[in-house]
Amino acid sequence: MSSSDAVVFRLVDEFCWDTYAEDVYSLIVRAVQPVHVTWDLRGMTGMPSMSIVLKQAHLMHTEREAIRRNILTNTVIVRSVALKKTLMWIFENIYAPQNPTNILTVEECPQLRALGAGNSEI
Repeated sequence: MSSSDAVVFRLVDEFCWDTYAEDVYSLIVRAVQPVHVTWDLRGMTGMPSMSIVLKQAHLMHTEREAIRRNILTNTVIVRSVALKKTLMWIFENIYAPQNPTNILTVEECPQLRALGAGNSEI
């Protein structure tokens, strides 16, 4: 996968929603070519507030066609099995991803442990 067809979002606790939403629009919704997206949530110590979860669901719902067209695959990386289970519940009950999605914990992907939470954050 070349860097031109891959997008990585690294989210941390108390991230800036407006910056994140702008990046989603510029890197996914208005993408010229479809991309593989990694949602790196290792910098989050817990789930975001329900208002952020609902904003995310609304964004994904309103941009459903562009997301279906412009995302090839999603990979979500979380810190723990508990966060993975919570995210799976959200996907089953609030918003189901439009594209193939894998949810991984650091334990499930050992090479991630060496990478840490990353330097760029949203």
